[in-house]
Parts: sequence; structure tokens; C-alpha cells
Amino acid sequence: VGYALDSTGTMTVSGVGSLVTLSGTRVSDSQPAFLNVGRLGTGELTIDQGGQFLIDQDGTGNTARVGFNVGSQGDGTLLVDGTPQDGDLSGTHATLQVNGNYELFQVGRDAGASGVMHIANGGQVLFENPDGQAVGFIGRTAGATGTVLVDGAGSALNLDQSGLGAQLFVGYEPSSGTPEVGGQGTLTSGAGASVNVSSVADDGAPDIFVGQDGTIDGNGTLVGDVLDAGGTIAPGLSIGTLSIDG
Repeated sequence: VGYALDSTGTMTVSGVGSLVTLSGTRVSDSQPAFLNVGRLGTGELTIDQGGQFLIDQDGTGNTARVGFNVGSQGDGTLLVDGTPQDGDLSGTHATLQVNGNYELFQVGRDAGASGVMHIANGGQVLFENPDGQAVGFIGRTAGATGTVLVDGAGSALNLDQSGLGAQLFVGYEPSSGTPEVGGQGTLTSGAGASVNVSSVADDGAPDIFVGQDGTIDGNGTLVGDVLDAGGTIAPGLSIGTLSIDG
């Protein structure tokens, strides 16, 4: 979605029973299923009204990453809005689900890129994480900008459905040689929302890394052990409490 240079792409998955599935492996390079929103151009993906989006490694056994980027080198926006469809009594909320080993998401990957992921009104972005290797980046590289906002009752970003533990980097690039120097990353967990990075909390190993230009704020819930490497931890939105379990 917005794959080529100077391109503009828009995609909407809307309504109960609407399902998009990416699965299998690309023949040319054995890359498992992967979603790019704003790879080189401008891309926008909306999942709402009970729509479902599945990215499935499909048991390929590949060690390459499965998942998605929002703003790889271009500008990307992903909205997962859990507001139920009018007349739907099933309570179905919009969901983006990633299944497979070596799961990954990146919001604002390369220098000059901009990515926004908004999970709202009970929407969910879920990672199966069967191998305990799931990882997320918000504002990964210096010069990139990434923003993740999770707000509204029941809204969730869950990197660790398996309970084996995952990692999240906010404005932090672990392979740069100077780990705290990443892009500009912001993670907000709003009222009634939750961000679960690692169910293996309080084990002495950090799960959430906040670099110099990284910010975590909000008045929701964040699960995982936090390492602040010169970033900003700002509980509350005006007046409020950010609950960190870890």
C-alpha cells in the first residue's frame, strides 16, 4: 500500500466477515508474508467495523521476519478502529493478527520515513509470538519518526500472546553501535487501553527500551520491564496515571 516511489495507496477492510489474509512465502527470496504501508510512497490502511487482517507465516519454517512496516522509507498510516458495525450484536472488533516465528513490526523505519499506527475503540493488534522472538520498533533509525497510539476501552497492542516474552524499542536502535540513538518514537497508552510487551515481567531483563528521542506516555497500561536510555517517561495525559507492570 503506497509501495513504489511517489505512489499513493489506500486500502480499507471494513465490516464483519471481511477478511484479508497474507500467507506463504515469496518465491524469489523466501520472504514470508509481510505487509508494507508506505514503503516508498504514501500508504494508508484502515481496518474497521469488525474487519480482520491476518498475516500468517503458514508454517514455512523460515527464519526471516513475518509482520508489517508502517512508514518504511515513505509515509504510512495504519488505523485499527474497534467500533462495532451498526447492528452487529456479536461484539466483533477490528483486529490485525500476526502469526509465525520471528515476528516484527516497525513504525517509522528509515531516515526520512514517517509512520503512525492508531489502535482505537477496542481495536486490537496481536502477535502470536510462538518462539518468544517478536520485536517491535517505533522510530527505529535516526531521522525516522514513528508514533503508536493505543486508546479506548479494550484497545490493545499485544506483542506476547504466547507469554514467552517479546521486545519493543522506542526511539532506540540496538544495532547502531550507540543503542540509544534511534529515531523519534512515541508510544501512548490511553485510558482503558493496554500495551503488552512481555508477560515475563520482573525477571531483571528489560523488554521495553526507550532511547534519547523516545517517549512513552499516557494513562493506560503497559506490561513489561522498561529500560530508559535517556528518553522520556511521561505518565498521565494532563492528569492521569500510566500503569507499568514490570
